[in-house]
Amino acid sequence: YTKRGYYRLFWGTSRFDSSALIFKGSGDYGDSETSLFVTDARAHGTRQVEMRFKFDQNPQEIAWSLHYLKESGKKALVKRKRAGSYGSNLANNVVEEVIDIPARMGTYMIKIKDKGGDGICCDKGAGSYKIEVH
Repeated sequence: YTKRGYYRLFWGTSRFDSSALIFKGSGDYGDSETSLFVTDARAHGTRQVEMRFKFDQNPQEIAWSLHYLKESGKKALVKRKRAGSYGSNLANNVVEEVIDIPARMGTYMIKIKDKGGDGICCDKGAGSYKIEVH
């Protein structure tokens, strides 16, 4: 199954935190998990999307992608890791990925897939993930 989340982040005012948790999951998502988030414009610079994975016993099954959703409805790939990018030596370990994104208003989509179809939790270890934008 696929869960969908929609999150609005506010930047550049003292009323809102400049860092926001986008999604945190137990990893028990089946074959895929998709989350959307919207960022407001900033005068300059970049933001960072930080993804932390605690893998189960099969990190080689995990793939993810980050896309910018254009106004035309088309997706523009920002970055991705394919299944097999993480080696079995990372089983039961934590990996952090940091991706710079432009400081512009827009909608982004993060998709996490498990080639084995069982997520990163629970039958093969207590995996999880956390996604934040700074």
